[in-house]
Amino acid sequence: ARWGASRITVLDTPLMEISSSSIRERVAARRPVRYLVPPRVEQFIVEKGLYR
Repeated sequence: ARWGASRITVLDTPLMEISSSSIRERVAARRPVRYLVPPRVEQFIVEKGLYR
């Protein structure tokens, strides 16, 4: 595979310590998890009605 003129940018960001328990608690309390999990994971949780 050829990458051509592709670029990779590395950003220095703060580390967030998030537990799976806190994600489940937020979902159960109907609080957003948008920036805590990838979009497809959030979609799966919503579609399957997990942690409600």
